[in-house]
Amino acid sequence: MTEFLTVLRRPRSVPLIVAGVSLASMLLSVGLTAVCLLASGLWDIRARALSIAAGVALVVTPICSVFFISSLRRIVLLKERVDILARTDELTNLSNRRCFFELAAERLAGGGVGGVALALLVIDLDHFKRINDTFGHSGGDVALQTAAGIIKSCVTGQRDLVGRLGGEEFIALIEEHSDGMGLIVAERIRSRIASAVVPTLNGDARMTASIGCAVATTGEDFGQLLHRADTAMYVAKANGRNRVEASRAERTMTYIKPDHAEPAELTAA
Repeated sequence: MTEFLTVLRRPRSVPLIVAGVSLASMLLSVGLTAVCLLASGLWDIRARALSIAAGVALVVTPICSVFFISSLRRIVLLKERVDILARTDELTNLSNRRCFFELAAERLAGGGVGGVALALLVIDLDHFKRINDTFGHSGGDVALQTAAGIIKSCVTGQRDLVGRLGGEEFIALIEEHSDGMGLIVAERIRSRIASAVVPTLNGDARMTASIGCAVATTGEDFGQLLHRADTAMYVAKANGRNRVEASRAERTMTYIKPDHAEPAELTAA
């Protein structure tokens, strides 16, 4: 059944399916008519009855098949669309909060491929209310879409996840194929967001982000990991914003953004 629905999604497959259903229905109709006539012994009208049955099947069956297959295809496509909308943030096209939490919890329970560590990033745009107040909500929407695009471009692993928690807050789950990879990606996101120019109807907007990073430890569930990453993000806010902070539960290192414009360096906490 799953394979049939997969084929049904392809527009070019519909005529073949209609033809197959029509042919099968015609053969079934004529066959049943023949069996009934043979059983009743009405030999004199057998040929005429069979020809009438075949003619009716030839006209009616394709029409019914087209209607049935088209309706079924619309239902399949509509269900797919509803499923996508239920799991996607409409503004940014990222996974919504519910979808991300479900996928991340499954990924954390299963662990990374080959024992690869998983790093969670919580990304919050700084003083976002000022953007809305200065550039309007349409400008704020463009800023959110810009940030979402930057985050997605930086989180490139095939099994990595990116989502929008809500408001101006985003989240990402990254497989650490090398030590400190989560922090490196987080700093890349921070730097690109800080460098981005957001064109709005009321002028160009600039923004920064505070990011918290936490690497999953053995036996830790998603709720605990999220709490540590979220706490690290608030530490970044408290320490001046536009910076990346690592959860100290598993690391003694954190990114400290210098006063000058050079990229942040990894320094001991």
